[in-house]
Amino acid sequence: MAVPSTTPGLFQSLPVPAVSPASESLNRAGDQFPHLWLCINLPRLALEVLNDKAVAGPLVVVDGEGSHCLVHAVNETARRQGIHCGSGLNAAYALCPHLQIYRRDLHREHECLEKLALWATRFTPWVHIERPAALLLEVRGSLRLFNGADRLCAQIGTKLEAMHHCRQLALAPTPLAALWLARVGRGVLIMQPQELPGQLGKLPLHCLGWPDKTIASLKGMGIYSVRDCLRLPRDGFARRFGKRYLQQLDRALGRLPDPRPSFVAPDRFRETIEMPAETANTHQLLIAAERLIAQLTGYLIARQAGVQNIGLRLFHSEQSPTVMRVGLLEQCQDSRRLLSLARLRLESLKLPAPVIALQLMSGKVTPLAGRERQLFAYQPGLSCDRPALLENLRTKLGVSAVFSVAGVADHRPESAWCRVEPDLRVSRHANPSVAKRPIFEAEGRAPGWSGGRNLRDLEESENRNLCPRPLWLLSQPQRLSQTAGRPDYAGPLVCETGPERIETGWWDCGDIVRDYYIMRDVQGLRLWVYRERRAPYDWYLHGYFG
Repeated sequence: MAVPSTTPGLFQSLPVPAVSPASESLNRAGDQFPHLWLCINLPRLALEVLNDKAVAGPLVVVDGEGSHCLVHAVNETARRQGIHCGSGLNAAYALCPHLQIYRRDLHREHECLEKLALWATRFTPWVHIERPAALLLEVRGSLRLFNGADRLCAQIGTKLEAMHHCRQLALAPTPLAALWLARVGRGVLIMQPQELPGQLGKLPLHCLGWPDKTIASLKGMGIYSVRDCLRLPRDGFARRFGKRYLQQLDRALGRLPDPRPSFVAPDRFRETIEMPAETANTHQLLIAAERLIAQLTGYLIARQAGVQNIGLRLFHSEQSPTVMRVGLLEQCQDSRRLLSLARLRLESLKLPAPVIALQLMSGKVTPLAGRERQLFAYQPGLSCDRPALLENLRTKLGVSAVFSVAGVADHRPESAWCRVEPDLRVSRHANPSVAKRPIFEAEGRAPGWSGGRNLRDLEESENRNLCPRPLWLLSQPQRLSQTAGRPDYAGPLVCETGPERIETGWWDCGDIVRDYYIMRDVQGLRLWVYRERRAPYDWYLHGYFG
């Protein structure tokens, strides 16, 4: 929508409509411009992505090839030597023979911008990456949440400083205006669209990002600022320099719409940190892992999501990477919990060689569902954090060493139990179609009750004079010796109850025909014994009662 202006030439004056005081206040509040854009310009991004490569002394980052190789960024030491951005490489060497030269890495710069865009989504869901070194945030809907534009900009600036990023911030109703103002580095905050012509008119031409040839042609005509461009005839400007730059001026002043695609976060998190030197020190690896997990946590918080497993890949110079996986029982975004599990895995990990880099990969990212919490603060000792305990045990002992058991609707004692993944929800019945292998195949002794009955059911069955089930079963029934057709177990056994006949399993080739008895040995131990109903009619010990 057109903005009233008295600027002659390029933008003709428009009649000011008659408005009531109420509607005038709405216009002053920016009702014509529903968006408000905050630009984060990073003028030293090319130097900041060098990380540990940068050392003390004069240093420059160059861009281009051959005779067109120019200085793109300089550190403070090189600046004091008289080297400036845009200087030729030979001129820079003449001023400082010991100059350190690094070529510009556009790929790492874009990766850094993507990380910052992901971080910026905690302030607004609408973030746009403006190459080569800027971010545009639509923050109109975030002002009330952060108590105004001043506090929002102050908070963003403080956090960027903590991340060691040099930043230039500007706020304006249009994205191009915010970008141009940020490049000046004056920290301008424009809330009203009526202020755009006056504020943008003061900007020099180099803030527009136009080609050097175009800037030189404008300066040859005596045009040195945006205000001078606005005074040129529109038709002549379009014929001489093209409609593209004319439309940019229109978008900056809000005369034309300027849609911007929003940054879309990757489906999964993946980040790598290079170690300063080869190391097998667990403490140094934990420091690197802590940095990666902190970045993962920021990624998850921005998406209001969690992960149930992560992977750490440790790279070596001459061997294949060592892969370390950490699993959780529920979706999580708690950095302390993830770091605790990673510490347990690293402490028990044997490295085949020193580590040169560490990569963190997340599993499937799932939105976190709302959950009920206690009204009052948590008091230690009142309850047990069962998920954390199980995760620590599985990380320390191995995934296969910690599991849950569930009952299966089967009368055969060895088939009435199965091992399942630990679950926070306690289920009294399991689905045989999704059950894992029976626990009896792995353990020497295992707790068990058939048909999915629990301990309370067993107690009630004893009270009703029904045949109970033992709490401990043998992984394989033990054949007993016989004396005159009666079973022995370190002596003769005395029958208490029985028999209870179990005949089933014909559908899966595991048919059994048994008579079960509860017997007592000479020391008073109660045993669960059965006799085969088929020849040779042997006796077997199958379980113990407590």
